[in-house]
Amino acid sequence: MMTTSTRGDSRMQQELARTRQFFDKTRPAGGPNSSAVQEYVFAVIAGLIPAGQADSRAVDVGCHWGRYTKWIARTYGTVTGIDISEKAIASAEKAENISYFTMDLNSPQADWSRLAPTDFFFVNAVFEMLADPAQVCRRLAGCGTQELRILAVIPNRRSLNYVTFRLALWIVTRLRRKSGGIYNNGITLPRLVAALEAAGFVVEKKGAVVGVPVYLLSLLPTPLQKALLKLDAPLRCLIGGSYHWVLAQKAPPNGERG
Repeated sequence: MMTTSTRGDSRMQQELARTRQFFDKTRPAGGPNSSAVQEYVFAVIAGLIPAGQADSRAVDVGCHWGRYTKWIARTYGTVTGIDISEKAIASAEKAENISYFTMDLNSPQADWSRLAPTDFFFVNAVFEMLADPAQVCRRLAGCGTQELRILAVIPNRRSLNYVTFRLALWIVTRLRRKSGGIYNNGITLPRLVAALEAAGFVVEKKGAVVGVPVYLLSLLPTPLQKALLKLDAPLRCLIGGSYHWVLAQKAPPNGERG
């Protein structure tokens, strides 16, 4: 008889497989059409990324079509984008100092040595889709230089944006008579911080961004989107951010402080 743990693991693997399929899409010719609110989200999150140097290397974990990868490449000498989607990687945005390859962080066969040595990891909307976020934190720490920093962004599960997006996804899958959607392990900012600290990181900053419900606003006409974006700051204070983020650095050896 199958145990509860085995059934749970089997279901998780099925959901992870559906998630890989969901994101396995080629970048549209000419680039994806972005709404005003999506452009705003990009600008806000890109603004959290610390500038690099000409001799530093960055890795964009979950790069997909490479938009953030290309932004990072503006200040980092060498940038690598990794993603589970071969179609996304093949069509990602190019630059002379950018390289891409596919990598499944949930796979026991993942070759983590290809990521070393790295000075900066950008992990946007990835930690919530991992089977073992704590293990990935340890792996990333092991691939970093002593100057390693990591910026991680996750959805706020209690936000209006998250609830409406998951509801819409559930409705669409049911209408199409399909099961599942995007896997989410339920990670929260405190859990992510704990996993990073256990892996040897020290948190520099953390917080919440984008108070407006992104998914709902993206359905509205552009002029109305732009008007409602002016309410972003008060909405973030009132109902919290749609996304949480944390910037951390590798702890000095033996707990030494500079």
